[in-house]
Amino acid sequence: MRHPFSSLGSRVFALSTVFLLLALPALALTPEQWKEQYEQVEHHLRAGDWQAADVAIGKLYKATIEQHGDTGRFDGGLVQLTAMRAIAEKGLGRAADASWHWYEAVSLMPDLLRMDLSPYGEPAQALQSQGVRGRELPAGEQYRKDEPVGDLPGIKPPKRSKGPGIRMPSLRMKDMGGFYVFEVIVEADGTVTQPLLLRRKGSVALGLLAFDAVRNWRFKPATRDGAPVAVPYLIGIGTGGIGGADSDDEPEAPPSDQGT
Repeated sequence: MRHPFSSLGSRVFALSTVFLLLALPALALTPEQWKEQYEQVEHHLRAGDWQAADVAIGKLYKATIEQHGDTGRFDGGLVQLTAMRAIAEKGLGRAADASWHWYEAVSLMPDLLRMDLSPYGEPAQALQSQGVRGRELPAGEQYRKDEPVGDLPGIKPPKRSKGPGIRMPSLRMKDMGGFYVFEVIVEADGTVTQPLLLRRKGSVALGLLAFDAVRNWRFKPATRDGAPVAVPYLIGIGTGGIGGADSDDEPEAPPSDQGT
């Protein structure tokens, strides 16, 4: 059966096993171990064993980002594992987790919305059908500070009460630099949902860690006539901490597959 993550045209999004295996250092997972674990994820998803898939994805994702997050060689694989995680979470009924990770994956690999994910069953198709809200930071528009998006008359803006920075999972990544601009929804309960990556200056792996950090942000919610309301909100986060001005440089396009 054709791999669900192959492209609709000539472009291939499936994990490039050859490149993947050649790039593994001696102290990392062996080629056989990596291939075996990825095939286990595939098997569990196709069988609808969402719990087993979720556990297997978590282990493989953690090992990959810790061992190779600094190389950029596995960025495409990390994004695909994030999409797979969303599918497994959807199958488990963890709607909030699934939505968050689906937004992560689609922000970095928009073609997910057009891929044939039917071998992964109803959860994958449900995620595709819900789509994602979309917006791009217009050319020339610069991020200056965290703030609500658009004109919101009569609304008192939210105020951040908790905002952890990016947590590096390994010493290999401690010197990596990057800055990421997101648009999120600050909900009426002060939580953050629907993360949309608008600008990326840095690796995809570091961007995924930025998603993790932003998810833990909390706000005193926006209000209208004293009642809490949800609003779109612009957030910037980098390895030096929270916030920071954008620059005039254009970000690199997110890679769609493994580099060589």
